[in-house]
Amino acid sequence: MKLYINLYNKLYKLLLPLLLIENHNINNDILDNIIIIFNKKKILIKYTNLNIFFIIKISIKGKYKKKILISYKKIINILKYIKEDITLYVKKKFIKICTKCGVYRINTLKYKYYPKFIKFKKKKEIFIYKKDILSILDYISFIKYNEKDYMNGLFIKIKKNYIIFYSTNNLILSFVKIKNQNFFFKKKYIFYIKKNFFLILKNYINKYDKNKYLKISFNNKYIKFIYLPINLLIKYKKKKYINFKKLLKNSKKNTLLINKNIFIYSIRRILSNTKSNYNIILLLKHNNVTINNNSKNNFYKEKIIGFYNGKKKKILIDAKNLINIFNIIKKENIKLYIENNCNFIFIKNTFLFKNNIKLILLLTTLKN
Repeated sequence: MKLYINLYNKLYKLLLPLLLIENHNINNDILDNIIIIFNKKKILIKYTNLNIFFIIKISIKGKYKKKILISYKKIINILKYIKEDITLYVKKKFIKICTKCGVYRINTLKYKYYPKFIKFKKKKEIFIYKKDILSILDYISFIKYNEKDYMNGLFIKIKKNYIIFYSTNNLILSFVKIKNQNFFFKKKYIFYIKKNFFLILKNYINKYDKNKYLKISFNNKYIKFIYLPINLLIKYKKKKYINFKKLLKNSKKNTLLINKNIFIYSIRRILSNTKSNYNIILLLKHNNVTINNNSKNNFYKEKIIGFYNGKKKKILIDAKNLINIFNIIKKENIKLYIENNCNFIFIKNTFLFKNNIKLILLLTTLKN
């Protein structure tokens, strides 16, 4: 069977994010492969690691019927060096990728041992605009990897006409709430999904500009993200949703208004005089802000302009975490809410989105 495919716009770009998928089944080599189904005027590419089910649809010219199992890593390694259209010759035991410069052959495998794909029946369905989901993923994914498994995931909570995205690593809490008019659920739905899945999703959304929105379907076991030509289905876990609203609601907070760029610049100057120590001390008085490096041997401090309306405070902060938070906030002037007992700094960022999206970042601090 001979098949002509436009390479750059379709096959390579669609397969590349597969490299981001984690395969924890080390002893199961068959999961390093994909099923390619040639069916009339389309190609279906299927992959699973038994947790994520991944389907790509590509339209083609002509009518073909064939099903093969092949290594996606081998295909990607070949395609990344080719910048032209290709011709595929599909046989039972191998495929040949033909270009003007050469011919590449990859052996196929027996697909009958490949895991079967589930038949997904949607229970509910919602839509999110592409620009909103990209902004959400930016604010959620900056939190770094943690050794504890439950901190490497993302909670999604759907209730009434709100969808909430929430993630934490025990030091930083990221919370995004969207009010959406295209759905209303009386029942509450909570999903817990590994962050790696959203890196794959973000990779695809960034590459395809034609779609304005992302469709999310779900039932009692699975949640499906549809962003044509991609279908990503994942089995979610049921975990206890951490209720941090009580913490924010019942605490009294003092307000500090600062310029983000000046603050980051001062912190970096201080850290340049400190070896292997990211802790800084923030001294707050009425409209007076001082930062020092918490070092006895090589003490360094700076005063910056800030507007503070609370009692005198001395707070020990992990500067690296604070800079990571500031870097994702696009507004230059930031309002910090510092809890009376210095248990946390709270940043409520409500001025970035038109679609009623709110962002809350919570930074745990230490009393000195």
